[in-house]
Amino acid sequence: MRKEPRKNTTKWPAAAMKILLLLGWAGGLSACGDDDDDRGEVAVAAADPDPALVGIWTGAIRGIHMGTPRSSEVSFELGEGGILQVRPSSLPFRPIHDGAWGVAEDMFLAEGTDERGSRVRFSAPRSTDRLSGTWLSGGDVGSFGVTRE
Repeated sequence: MRKEPRKNTTKWPAAAMKILLLLGWAGGLSACGDDDDDRGEVAVAAADPDPALVGIWTGAIRGIHMGTPRSSEVSFELGEGGILQVRPSSLPFRPIHDGAWGVAEDMFLAEGTDERGSRVRFSAPRSTDRLSGTWLSGGDVGSFGVTRE
């Protein structure tokens, strides 16, 4: 007796699909930590800064460093013209100066290079009061949540 392949009946929420699309956007990130891949630059470069998001956003950033969960308070400065500054309060997270940010297809996208030279990419659904999403850097991944001051 031959079995028919099981059909996938799972319905993905729109947010999960957006995250999968963003992971595809950040496809240059690999477990070997290739920070020189430029595939994600097109997405941020094509994203337009949204004047409604300009300002200081504060909250927390989380991730795993050397097998240990870590978190830090963080400040995102979303400047006019798409300039990004990220200031975590503690290691292992490092500041980002002169990064870029914008909004494309209702997604906040940002990217910058930290003081060690590692490229860091952020993504979250666009919101004018809270940005909650993921960050990626080489083989590392984590989450962040910030609210407008």
